[in-house]
Amino acid sequence: MQEQLQNAGCGEVLVRWKTRNGALFEQSGYIEVNCDAGWTKEQGTGSVGVVCRDNTGTYRGAYFNILERVMSPLVAEVCALREGLHFAWRMNYNSIELETDSKQLIEMLQGKMGIQVEVEVLVVDICHLAFHMEVKFQHVK
Repeated sequence: MQEQLQNAGCGEVLVRWKTRNGALFEQSGYIEVNCDAGWTKEQGTGSVGVVCRDNTGTYRGAYFNILERVMSPLVAEVCALREGLHFAWRMNYNSIELETDSKQLIEMLQGKMGIQVEVEVLVVDICHLAFHMEVKFQHVK
């Protein structure tokens, strides 16, 4: 699967921890796209939120969605990253730092762990879209 990700042009994968004081990312010209998800086991639903900022911290857009039939927190996190990437594409942000707090997802994108079957199609979709943009995937706490 790692070979498929590389062939799909999944982009550069980085790991970075942000400080609690909101330290800004370094690269000018990039849009920071922060993605997060919520999940309810009892209802089998999830939610995704996306916030975009430039390198000065200026707000550049946001997105929110409710998800139906979500199997796990991992599925919700992958959906959040995918929807964040799609939102950035629609906003014409072609150079982005796509952030998630899901270390497991970043490790799958890095090839440090296998891609779980429940999210394989979504991860491949993320990589195909990322191929058409300049994307840096980042883990944030």
